[in-house]
Amino acid sequence: MEDGFIVEMVEGHPQLRVCEPFVARFCDRLTACFKGGGKLIIAGNGGSMADAQHIAGELSKSFVEQRALSPQQKRTFTGLNNGTTIADNLQNGFPVWVLGLNAALSSAILNDFETPYMEFAQELWVAGSSQDLFLGISTSGQAKNVFNAMVVAKAKGIFAVAFTGQSSNPLCDLADLSIQVPATETSRVQEFQQVVYHTFCKTMEARFFATPGQG
Repeated sequence: MEDGFIVEMVEGHPQLRVCEPFVARFCDRLTACFKGGGKLIIAGNGGSMADAQHIAGELSKSFVEQRALSPQQKRTFTGLNNGTTIADNLQNGFPVWVLGLNAALSSAILNDFETPYMEFAQELWVAGSSQDLFLGISTSGQAKNVFNAMVVAKAKGIFAVAFTGQSSNPLCDLADLSIQVPATETSRVQEFQQVVYHTFCKTMEARFFATPGQG
């Protein structure tokens, strides 16, 4: 079922058929990222930042599948105060970093840097590595701070993905891979984007955590 979620996406939303190969490629790249010890780094503004946090929430704990710790993982808590209870309640997940959530850092950059739109770029420069994958979300693809962060991603050898509406835009021009949903109106773009990111979150979960016999 790990790739069946992509099929379900198209069956439930035929307009998204144009996105199918790009979502599949994204899932493959993200799988390689996580298997290689990297993390997903996401940037977006406003509703796109909310979507970035939504993605992080779905990936960082159980979504559809249960992700209980393995017996081997639980044994590492043996002898620790309250360790058994904590281990029994923890869930496995993926490492995800949403840029811009550190208000102290963002306000310092806004105050100290002469060039605008550098908050995401600075944070990615410090936090990112070539093992990671960068996902830049912008309904229009015109977000300057997301673009600047993508420039940093490219400079650091981080695979960069643009997640936008269908209009031509600078973010997609720069990205290694673009997922452009078939809409231009902000609300409609966001509706399609949610369907897409739920699809890749479920796909990742199935690839790594599917119950034996169900994957």
